[in-house]
Amino acid sequence: MRTTAILLTFLLTAAIPSMGMENLAATPMKGDINGDGSLSVNDVALLVEIVLQNKEAGPTADMNGDGEVNITDVTLLLDTILESNNNGPHAQDEDANPNLPVLSPKGK
Repeated sequence: MRTTAILLTFLLTAAIPSMGMENLAATPMKGDINGDGSLSVNDVALLVEIVLQNKEAGPTADMNGDGEVNITDVTLLLDTILESNNNGPHAQDEDANPNLPVLSPKGK
């Protein structure tokens, strides 16, 4: 079983460059401040800390690519997370997740 896993890993690793995916792992995702491979509230918290404390930031923190890390980047990260979460509080489809409320203007 272990030999099969090692062989499979070797074959997949060898196949990645031929598939044009050699830079996939080396390219960090915009907004993934903690480098865990996903966008979450943890990344937002770290980005807010970077902005408020004027800390040095990596390339993933500059969401809009303007060369500065500021509140605009925090807003863009939040928007990105909310847009990618179809079942989030801004979902327009009431059937998407019946356990989450759908936000709408008051009285409508």
